[in-house]
Amino acid sequence: MSSKSSESLQEEPDVEDMIDSSVCAQVYRKLEDCLADNNRNWSACQEQVKALKECYKMAALTKVHK
Repeated sequence: MSSKSSESLQEEPDVEDMIDSSVCAQVYRKLEDCLADNNRNWSACQEQVKALKECYKMAALTKVHK
């Protein structure tokens, strides 16, 4: 296992900040909530998975058309 210096840890972006700044943050949080409520059972959260996939698809289309 390799250890990282404190400098390299500071250079890495914070995942939570990246999620929060995403256009799909709210949809992602709903998926996280569903997974937490269902013991991380992805099959129980397919509606949220599909919604997140659709959100990212729409975000990509919007980005392409700008």
